[in-house]
Amino acid sequence: MEESSCVERLRELLNRGVWAEGEILPSEFELAQQLDVSRSEIVEALMALEEEKYLVHHHGIGWVVGARPVFSIRMEELSSVSEMITRSGRSAGTVFLDASVEKPDPWLREQLKLGPEELVFRLEQVRTADGKPVVYCLDKFPASILQDFHPCESDFLFQLFEKAGRGVVRAHTRVEAIGYHERISSLLCSPPESSLLILRQLHFDGQDRPVLFSSHYFRSDQFSFQVERFRPAGPVATDLELIGEK
Repeated sequence: MEESSCVERLRELLNRGVWAEGEILPSEFELAQQLDVSRSEIVEALMALEEEKYLVHHHGIGWVVGARPVFSIRMEELSSVSEMITRSGRSAGTVFLDASVEKPDPWLREQLKLGPEELVFRLEQVRTADGKPVVYCLDKFPASILQDFHPCESDFLFQLFEKAGRGVVRAHTRVEAIGYHERISSLLCSPPESSLLILRQLHFDGQDRPVLFSSHYFRSDQFSFQVERFRPAGPVATDLELIGEK
């Protein structure tokens, strides 16, 4: 059996639920015997399925069936976290953590194009899907845009910006991956072996004015992100300044 067929066969068995989430697979030797392939082919197939998030390898334990991402998000679409969750057929909820008006640091002041005395609203919360925490959200926006904003309206930020004449039309996005974060992983009930995906986004309105800076931490075992890419027809500009939080 060729390696590609070995991967396909194992993937099929996993999709059929032969081994349940969290279950330890038979040893590499036993799997090789079952599929009539060499141990090296099994190891390569297992590693390929680990990259696809089907499996997690624990030293001293073996190969464990991982949790498949529940939410598949297309990154070309600019949607709120609540919209992402509801489109997947889940009920979106919010756990409020903190809200305050504060003086931005010099970096954020420059990103949001704020005057020397302008303040930002800082909003910290956890988004839930069917009551389970899945995304940690830290949002910062000019306090002058939504002067009467109340945290209970946080589910409708995009609509509130629209109503204020500052509707969001695009976002400059940077994607990062980190390992276990003591506070955020705990808030999301994310296991130590599960990483977090961070989307840092600077949102702009129709007049290309910055409106909102957000850092959203997604459980990687719950979300997968897809993007369609094309080869350029001509020279590629290289002056792309990636946003990041200092």
